[in-house]
Parts: sequence; structure tokens; C-alpha cells
Amino acid sequence: PRPAVICVSTSGGSASIIDCTVTNNSSGGFGAGIHCNGGDPIVDACYVAENTSNGGGAGGITAWRVDSMTISNCLIIDNWTGGHGGAIYCNTDRTTIVSCLIAGNHADAHGGGVFFGNSRSSMEFCTLSNNSASKLGGGVARVSQFEVSISSCVLWRNQAAEGFEIAVVNFGSNGALSVDYTDVRGGREGIHVGSGQTLNWGEGNIDEDPRFVDPAGGDFHLSSGSSCIDSGDPLIAPAAGETDIDGQTRLWNDRVDMGADEFGSFVVGDINCDGVVDAFDIEPFLLVLFDPAGYEARFPDCDRMLADLNFDGQVDPLDIESFLDVLFP
Repeated sequence: PRPAVICVSTSGGSASIIDCTVTNNSSGGFGAGIHCNGGDPIVDACYVAENTSNGGGAGGITAWRVDSMTISNCLIIDNWTGGHGGAIYCNTDRTTIVSCLIAGNHADAHGGGVFFGNSRSSMEFCTLSNNSASKLGGGVARVSQFEVSISSCVLWRNQAAEGFEIAVVNFGSNGALSVDYTDVRGGREGIHVGSGQTLNWGEGNIDEDPRFVDPAGGDFHLSSGSSCIDSGDPLIAPAAGETDIDGQTRLWNDRVDMGADEFGSFVVGDINCDGVVDAFDIEPFLLVLFDPAGYEARFPDCDRMLADLNFDGQVDPLDIESFLDVLFP
């Protein structure tokens, strides 16, 4: 058996895999769900679940010797590998993982959730929970001579023989892992640091129950009162149009949350914050354009940037056409 999706790109090329469902596939090699080799691939807003690899890595997604790879806004759940990286296996020059939910995955070796091999990589705004590894790193295993960074994430109730949340090891050379503004069960004690390795334990890290809505039922949204709310990196200014796992605005209440879910946020276009983008948003849209103070008085719990439909960082008449496209698709 082979992976469900194989993307192979020559130098300078790229593949984009967007809004795809990749489930119940198997492979005797790498990446039962998606396997990318070369180029600069993008995997965005995909559902990757219940894929099985009997090979060296990744039941879900493998990034193999690509120049750079971005994995964003994906649900990667219940995948299994007989090797490393139940959900994601990275052996690349650079991999960026953003706003992903990674849950219920298993690796028979290292990295129940994510395995960073020989890779300069980063992960932010991700939630990793209920992943497991038979050996090292229930949530994340970093086995690299390069530095990997984790920021504004949640790692909670992952399991492994060593490093139930994170393992920092390398077989033959030294490397480093940086963690900041992240909720890690057990704090530093939840991280196994191997001989010769460096853990840069930065600012803003916590060890507090994230108060998921219903983790047993697979609902990893934050509930009211979670310490992860408004606790992400205060210096992060999300790019225009950047969203959480639900497609909602990433920045809310002037500071990002930890993990894949931005609590209390709304979809761009839902300008009256009633949970639906419809004709009832026309009046507040006009208020934002022509009477911003009146909008803030009328809708104090909303954010005028919900009217930035063209994602240019401004609310102005240039958003009118995009607003009409949303109302009348």
C-alpha cells in the first residue's frame, strides 16, 4: 500500500493540499495520509485521520527532505505509525506547523504527535493531547542537531515511556529546543532532556489544566476560565487573515490564546457577533465604515476588524465587494 496523497516537487516547485479529507489509508513506508518529498508544499485546512503506516514514520503527514513545508489549520487525529511521528514526521530543512489540533495519534517509537528529525522547525498555536509513544515524546520528540521552537501551544495528557509531553534527544550530535508561552503538563518535568541536549525554557510557560470542553468526546476547545486564554506570546501579531482551527480570528481581546482554539473569537464577516454571517451583519458593517464609535457602543463585545473582509489590515470601502461575496456566494 502507498500513501493516499504523494506530492513530489523539484527544487523551487511546490504543491498545495487544501480543504482535503484524508482518512483510512495505509502505507508500508512513510506518510500513510500525505507524503511530501521536495519543494515547498503547503497543507492547509485538511482533516487527516485514522491512517496507518507500518514503515519508519508518520501515519498522518510526512515532510521528507523538502525545502520548507507549512502545515496549518489541520485536524490530525487517530493516526498510527510503527515508527516515528504518529501525526507528523518532519525531516526537512524547515517545517512550520500552525494552528493544528493533533490528538489521539500513536507512534511505536518516538513522537506520538510530532517527530522533528533533522529539521529547523517551529510550531505555534497548536493543541496536542491524548497522543502516545512507546518510547520517547508522547506529544513531541525532537531528534535533531538544529533548534526547534514551540510557542503558544498546549501539550496536555500525552503519554510516553520517557518525556510524556516532550522529549529532546539526539543520537550523535547536539541540538536545542525552545519553549515559550506554552501550557505543558508537568512543566519542565514533563520534558525529557537527553545527554548533551539543550532546553531553552522561555517566558510565559504554565502547567495548568487547559479546561478543554470535552476531551473524552474529542472537543478540545477552551472553556471559560481556562488559563490558556489571553496567555499566548504577547509579541505575536498574527498576519492579516490568520485564523484559528475553526476559521475564526486569531487575535481577540488584544492578545492571542495558547493552542489551536481562540476562545470567544468570531468568523470574519460576523460583524454583529451572533455566530452567523447573514443580512443582519449589513447594518453593523455600515456602522464600522461610517460610524466606528457608534459600532463600538452598539456592539461592545465585538471587534471592528471582523469587517476587514479583504484581509488588508484596514476596514474601508475596499471591503465592500468582499463583504457582498460573503453574503451572496
